[in-house]
Amino acid sequence: MEQSKRPARDTRLESIEPSIPLVWDYGVFAYYRRRLAAMSKPLHRRAAPPSPSSTQSRLTADERRLQIIESARQVFQRTGLAGARTRDIAAAAGVNESLLYRHFRSKEELFEAAVAAPLEEAVGKLVELSGTPPVEFDSTGDLMYERTYRFVLDLMSAMDEIGPLLGIMLFGQADHAAEYFQERIEPSLQQIRKVVDANMVAWSHREFDSDLTVRLTLGMTWFLSISDKLSGQRRDPSATASSITKMLLEGLASPQGSGTATRPRVRKSAPRKRPDNR
Repeated sequence: MEQSKRPARDTRLESIEPSIPLVWDYGVFAYYRRRLAAMSKPLHRRAAPPSPSSTQSRLTADERRLQIIESARQVFQRTGLAGARTRDIAAAAGVNESLLYRHFRSKEELFEAAVAAPLEEAVGKLVELSGTPPVEFDSTGDLMYERTYRFVLDLMSAMDEIGPLLGIMLFGQADHAAEYFQERIEPSLQQIRKVVDANMVAWSHREFDSDLTVRLTLGMTWFLSISDKLSGQRRDPSATASSITKMLLEGLASPQGSGTATRPRVRKSAPRKRPDNR
């Protein structure tokens, strides 16, 4: 008769504290049974959260800088300059603070870039599109309308992004405002004026001060953006840009019947005098 097979010997108990004699009463048995149960449970480790770099495609340095600027602008609009923290900006951009500081030395420098970048981008588009006057004289005014309309639309978009922040920069940072304006805003104004002057010969117009016109246009779009935000009014950007363009060009155009000026004279801006604070 075939002998019945004995179950395999479980040696796990023997490996537990072998130097202690086993006394097989109920309490000791229950203790080692709990130890065995604990040893047989798999370990559950919390997975580390993915790093920001692993969740995003690799960006160039310029793209990363732009990403940080755009995220910072959103944080600044919610909290202002004083309430914004670099770690919050870094989190919004999906980077760590050390990477943020590779691009910007301080929160203040990042704020300046966040305010100036959209305006500089709009001016760059203007220079690219209209920096060179047309080969032929624009007798119908259609080309000047299209160039002016496109710039006003881009300028409105820029002001929609930076309008409140520009106010904070110029009126909330009194010790820094003049320097910032001269270094970041004034160069953009001068570039716009140069484009206007370069196109003077291409259309029929009254004699006008190009520098004054540029500053009025910038101020008009800025205040329009601020007032609409505060009042909750929504305007159609295309229709608004068209209205502003018509006011500018129709106001500056040569009177009817005065003939077409092929080379109008440009009125240069008078140098602005510094106020006498004595």
